[in-house]
Amino acid sequence: MTPTELTFRRWRHFGASGAKLIGAVRQFAVCHEGRANPNQLAIGPYAIADLSRLREALVEEHSHAVDRLMT
Repeated sequence: MTPTELTFRRWRHFGASGAKLIGAVRQFAVCHEGRANPNQLAIGPYAIADLSRLREALVEEHSHAVDRLMT
């Protein structure tokens, strides 16, 4: 399951919060079959690109938020 726009929005909001530590951002299933619902992300080699994109969105939004606070 690839992240939906809602998931990206949630991660961007975490980044915009200005927090320096983000933990337990999302509940992940340890295998695809173990998901609680069809939209839940699962950890695995196939998820590396999706998780990387989510992290990039979070860090980018965080940078914008911090820049706005510093100016």
